[in-house]
Amino acid sequence: MFSNFSARILKRGEPTHQEYFTYKDNLWYPIEAQGSTVPPDSETPGSFQFSVLSWNIDFMRPEEDARMAAALQHLRSLVSGQADPSIILLNEMTEGDLRLIKMADWVRQSYNITDASTDHWESPSYGTTMLVHRALPIKSVFRVHYERTRMQRDALCVDIALPQGQTLRVGTSHLESLKADPPRRPSQLATAAKYLHEEGVYAGIIGGDFNAIQDFDRMLH
Repeated sequence: MFSNFSARILKRGEPTHQEYFTYKDNLWYPIEAQGSTVPPDSETPGSFQFSVLSWNIDFMRPEEDARMAAALQHLRSLVSGQADPSIILLNEMTEGDLRLIKMADWVRQSYNITDASTDHWESPSYGTTMLVHRALPIKSVFRVHYERTRMQRDALCVDIALPQGQTLRVGTSHLESLKADPPRRPSQLATAAKYLHEEGVYAGIIGGDFNAIQDFDRMLH
């Protein structure tokens, strides 16, 4: 399985655009994001609130399905009572995790998902994915595979349509684990930050797991 992932030819350090998925008629359908052609009536209102939740699901722990099912139940308890929409950032995903996400009734009813399979991941164990509430219209989805990584890390970004053609960009990333010499996390976060500051991005947010385990990590902002 790992050989299939490692054999892929990836563009590194630049965006690779992908579809997202919406649930309809008992199936998850791929939607090709249309970028700036999002209809004006699909934009968010002029003033709105939303929440961002982030969770790293440790793929190395036992009882993977049971833990992911419990995590989904907990996430549901956090968002079900909210009046405002949510974006859920999930890191260290596996194919089994995606299967459970796609089966969850509350996800099917209220969320679009960025990944229905592992097709856009470099690793079967370090996947990044997002659940985006349907009230938040998606303009585009892309991921950037880092140039400096030994652990198949990337940044996944979703663009949300704001009024007057503006864009809110939300990203998630699982930066390199463990110590390295030279460090890799500064380069990775700098790459992600570059896309948060692109022209046309009105505001940007990035979450995930930054693995802040060394003194220099305090300055990575």
